[in-house]
Amino acid sequence: MEIDKDTTERSTFFDGFEKDKRIRWKRFAFIVVGTLTGTVNHTLALQNTQTCNTRSLTLKIHILALFLVFLSVLFIGAAVEKAAVDEADSTLYFYATPKVCAVDTANYVLTYEGVDDAHAQDGLVIHCGDCGSCSNDVDIGIYEDTKETLTETSTRCAKKAFLGGRGAVYECFTDDVGFTDECNECWTDNVMCDMKKCVFTCVKMLIFGGSNNNEDGSLNDCLLCDEKRCGPAYIECAGANRRKSGIVSAIGRDDENEVCGTVDAGWEDRFD
Repeated sequence: MEIDKDTTERSTFFDGFEKDKRIRWKRFAFIVVGTLTGTVNHTLALQNTQTCNTRSLTLKIHILALFLVFLSVLFIGAAVEKAAVDEADSTLYFYATPKVCAVDTANYVLTYEGVDDAHAQDGLVIHCGDCGSCSNDVDIGIYEDTKETLTETSTRCAKKAFLGGRGAVYECFTDDVGFTDECNECWTDNVMCDMKKCVFTCVKMLIFGGSNNNEDGSLNDCLLCDEKRCGPAYIECAGANRRKSGIVSAIGRDDENEVCGTVDAGWEDRFD
């Protein structure tokens, strides 16, 4: 059987052509698939980036909103507390009383009706006003030794109330100041009173800063709130504070009307 040479050559040619065409189509298909895959991956990456950016922006907006809410609550709370401070009575009556706390020859600390009454009974005046849990040589000695730092230390101890409560404040005063147990109770109670009645005002002062006294010499809002809303209970408990003991501290006061000037020299010797 004879095979047509021309036919065979044409068949071989067309077979090669078809094979080459299939290879080109495969390459083309790979290129198309690769391009589409790259496009899809790029689109997904773009979407992921946009999603991350959207989430980041949303988070920032939420944080800003929470901060604004916090500031609103802080300023409204401080305004409410200031209104209560404005309505509260002055505490000057604690420093205008003729009563004094004195130690007698038997080392007993007693409240007398006045300086003359105390001296008539051989008493030495340790501070003005009624006696209390801090009316002793240890605590008044601490007042004197820490007159420039006690306000700062008590503020640091007060901050511990936010996480540790009353126990943390009491422990801080014990470790960092050294008050007697009874006096420590009075100081701790005063901090907890501030947490209840002056917290917004004092947190505002902590955030925005400020000195103990304003430019006109008046107390800053936090100290004034403490003085008028929590001071009376503290004085009744402690008896002795720095002003009533004749000690000038880092807080500016009305020395003529608030700082006791009738403390007798040498009263500490009676506790030896």
